[in-house]
This record gives sequence, structure tokens and C-alpha cells, in this order.
Amino acid sequence: MIAPLLFAASLASAQGAASITQLKATFVESIDDKVKLKALQTLAGTAPTSAADVEALYDLFMRFPIDAARQAAVSSLSLLKPGVQDVEPLLLRAINDEDPASALFGMKGAEALRLKSAVPFVRKLAERKFKYEAMEKAPTVAERNAWSVEFEALAALAQLEGPKALPLLEKRAKEAPQVARLMGQYLWADSLPVVIRWNAGDVGDKERAIEALDAPVSAEALRASRQEMLRLVADPKADEELRHKLAVKVGLCSTHDEVTALLKDYDAATDAYAKELYAAAAFASRDVQVIPLLVKFAKEDPRPTVRAGARVELKELMTPADYRAVLEWAAKSDPDAENRDLAQRELKVLTY
Repeated sequence: MIAPLLFAASLASAQGAASITQLKATFVESIDDKVKLKALQTLAGTAPTSAADVEALYDLFMRFPIDAARQAAVSSLSLLKPGVQDVEPLLLRAINDEDPASALFGMKGAEALRLKSAVPFVRKLAERKFKYEAMEKAPTVAERNAWSVEFEALAALAQLEGPKALPLLEKRAKEAPQVARLMGQYLWADSLPVVIRWNAGDVGDKERAIEALDAPVSAEALRASRQEMLRLVADPKADEELRHKLAVKVGLCSTHDEVTALLKDYDAATDAYAKELYAAAAFASRDVQVIPLLVKFAKEDPRPTVRAGARVELKELMTPADYRAVLEWAAKSDPDAENRDLAQRELKVLTY
């Protein structure tokens, strides 16, 4: 017999995919933790299709301040597409709510829809000064929540306004270095000159530069600045760490033909560090044509950690038989005892 609390979701499953409203009801009403978890997992991958769905997500987010519930609600909200009626007023009200959780939810929805009408309200929150350079330094829950809202407002503004938001983000990054990560993530090409300037500055500026350089960036955004990044990679006067981080980003957005060019640059380079940079860029591309160079690194590089790292990358690129051959060589011939031991252990658990 089907438990009454699960009847709605079970019926929906028989007729088709359960709605967000039904999944939320299952989570709220069930006393079975596995059922609750499954409901959240399904909800997280389900796009809202009505204002009622968004209302259900909002209620879930506000009533259950636990990571699993809130992450599921935000994940679903991020799938929201334009055209769903009566959602805009709901999101704007949420942003203007004094409750930080409500404001966070509203801004996540505004980001999903690229809701231009939300800009004035988001900018008002983004213009607040940070009282602490990091959320962890705020002494109370209320102050940590306020910090989170201000940070999310800057993230939303970067996505809604684009380069126009850059001056404010740069200003706020002076108060909270983590804001520089938002500049890297959402405004990479426009932020690159600022990042280069920071990298040549004092300790605080260097911290901001590293935050921006370590941010995840879309391949499209990286391509917009690929030539400039490649120029800096080739500049022997530029900072070594900057060159290395940019080399990896160059590789991440390189085409097959561009990887061919990187390998030629590697062969032509006479400076040892320049060769490492071109190799790092080529390896980051994950293009199969880097396999011979990776094998060379796995067998000939004088550094044990580099040889081991090259093997890890080869595992994802080579056929099982070819990778086994590399592993067998390492298990028998690698000069480092720890590397040989690691290779021997891996050979024992290989299933091919």
C-alpha cells in the first residue's frame, strides 16, 4: 500500500515527471530520509515552469535553512527560463525583502533570467561597503548573512550589467579580496588589465590578482583575451606565476590547430621556463596530440612529482592498453621508489 504522504508524487511519477510543487510536498511531508533526499535530488534538476513552482522553491528555501534544501532550490531556480508568467514581481519582492535569505533567492532568480528590472535593487545592495574582508571574519550570524548578500549582489550585478559593473567590483575588491574572483569569473576579458596591474602591486593587490586568476572562466570569455594572454606568456619580463596561470587558461580555450602551434612553440623555445609554459598550455587543452610530449614528461622529467602528474593526465587521454604500457614502465623503471610503488599498486587494481 502506498503511504498517503507519498501518493501525490507516486501518482505523478506514474503519469509523468513530478512537478516542483509535488516534489517539495514529498520532501516536507515524508518521514523517510531516503525519500526526502531523492525528492531534493530530483527537484534540483527540474526547471520551474510556473510562478507556482517558483513560489514552492521560495518557500522551500526560506522554511528549511539547511544546505541540502537550499542548494536544491537554487539549482532548480537556476534552470528558470524567460517566458514564465508572473515570476518577475515575485523575484523583485524577494530581493527587496529585509531578510537576507529572501534577497539571496531573489538575486539567484534574477541571474537566471538576466532580469534587467532587478538592476536598481541589486545595485543598491552591491553599493553597501563590506564591514569585513571575508565572511568568516564576521562575528555574528546576522553579519555573515549581510556579507553574503552584499557579495551575491556584486555577482548578480556583474552578470546583469556586464562591464558597466567593473568599477564597483574593483572598488569592493579593495575591501574584500574575494570580489576579485567575481571579476575573473564574470568579466574576465575586461578585468585582465586590472589583474595585470594588481599582480605588479603590493601584497594586497597580489592577493586580489590571484583570486581573479584562479576563478573559473568560460572558454568563450578566455578566447576573447587569448592573444593578450599568449603575449604575456611569451614575455620574459612578466611575473612567472602570472605567466603560468595564463598559460593554463590559454590552453583551456585553444583549438586543435592552436594546440599544434603551442607544441611548435615548445619545440622552438630555448628558455627552460618558456618551454614549461608552452607545455602547460598544451597539456591544459586535453588535446590528444599532446600525448607524445606527456609521455616524454612521464619518463624523462627529472622531477618525480611531474612524472607522476603526467601519468595522471595520460590516463584520461590514452587508450587503456597504451596507458598500461606507461604504467608498467613506471612500475619497473621510474627512478623514484615512491613513484614505482604507486604505479605497482595501480597496476594491481586495473580492470583492463
